[in-house]
Amino acid sequence: DVPPGVEPVYGEEGFHTLLQESDAVVVTIPSTAETQGMVDARALAHMKPEAILVNVARGRVVDQEALVEALGKLGNSCKNCHQDYRRPKD
Repeated sequence: DVPPGVEPVYGEEGFHTLLQESDAVVVTIPSTAETQGMVDARALAHMKPEAILVNVARGRVVDQEALVEALGKLGNSCKNCHQDYRRPKD
């Protein structure tokens, strides 16, 4: 139990619990081998139907196919990245 006025802190093992309790999720984690696909179909299924997902992370942290499937179930989603982003050549 968390005392009044104190916000809980979730580790990796509490990720899905955090998603279940959140009205909005902002993804800012770096793209690494460990975080690739972290927000997958299972993670998205744990989110509230009215939840908002904002992805400003780079790379493949959010599984785009799973996100497209979840769009009818999530309240909203926005992102400023694409998993196959290519920089323009100078």
